[in-house]
Amino acid sequence: MAYNLRKVFTITTSPFNVNFDHDRYDEVIFLANEASGTINLPSAVAFQAAIFIKKVAAAAGTITIAPFGSETIDGAANFSLAAQFKFVHLVSDNANWQIFASN
Repeated sequence: MAYNLRKVFTITTSPFNVNFDHDRYDEVIFLANEASGTINLPSAVAFQAAIFIKKVAAAAGTITIAPFGSETIDGAANFSLAAQFKFVHLVSDNANWQIFASN
């Protein structure tokens, strides 16, 4: 039985560009305290875990979530969080990223 490890990261620089380098099967949470930037996801084939991203910054701007290579997020080229307290919970289907929950 595999156990997921939870890692929480707060993003506090603006603009930011996060490149993913975490272990597969980890559950990773990003709290974006800055208005805008990009989070580059790892390969859904290699990572096979859950990723939570929440924009906590009140300032105007957009957090763009970009999948790896030609992979998609629910069939789309990327996903954006534009308002404060918006979030997305992504899971790998071993080929692409699927949105499990968002608001």
